[in-house]
Amino acid sequence: APDQIDRFVQIVDEANARGEAVGVHCALGFGRTGTMLACYLVKERGLAAGDAIAEIRRLRPGSIETYEQEKAVFQFYQRTK
Repeated sequence: APDQIDRFVQIVDEANARGEAVGVHCALGFGRTGTMLACYLVKERGLAAGDAIAEIRRLRPGSIETYEQEKAVFQFYQRTK
C-alpha cells in the first residue's frame, strides 16, 4: 500500500540520518523486499521506476515478482517525481 511504502522510506531515511543500518526482509526476500528497495532507490537515487526495478533485479535476480509489485514502484515514482 502507498502509505506503507512512504513509511518504509521515511524509516530508512531516519535510520540513515543516525548512521544506522537497516535490514529489509519479507518471507523469501524477493517480492515485497525488492519492491520496497526499488522505491527507496527511486526516492534516494532519483532513479526512474524501470531503472530501479532493473537495478534491484540485477542485484537479486527474481526480485519484484508480480505485476502488482512492479505497478507499486511505478506509482511511487509518479507520486514522488
